[in-house]
Amino acid sequence: MGCSASKGGNYADEGITDVSQLRFERGLVNLSLNNNKIVDVSGLTLPEGLERLFLRHNLIVDLSGLSLPEGLKMLDLTFNQIVDVSGL
Repeated sequence: MGCSASKGGNYADEGITDVSQLRFERGLVNLSLNNNKIVDVSGLTLPEGLERLFLRHNLIVDLSGLSLPEGLKMLDLTFNQIVDVSGL
């Protein structure tokens, strides 16, 4: 599933479960994947230059395999079920 810049980085409340197929355009600064059903973030490919990533209210248990872009200023993982942060 490709994502277009026309959404402005807002993919909240879309029932997303698999992030491995998501692709985002360059220049995206804010990305909201809040209120989905994401469990595994290991396949999430984030664009360079991303500054804020919102992943609250999902089903994320561990962060292994999550690769954060250099320069990320904010990461919101509240209201998940995280037990392993060794990936950060």
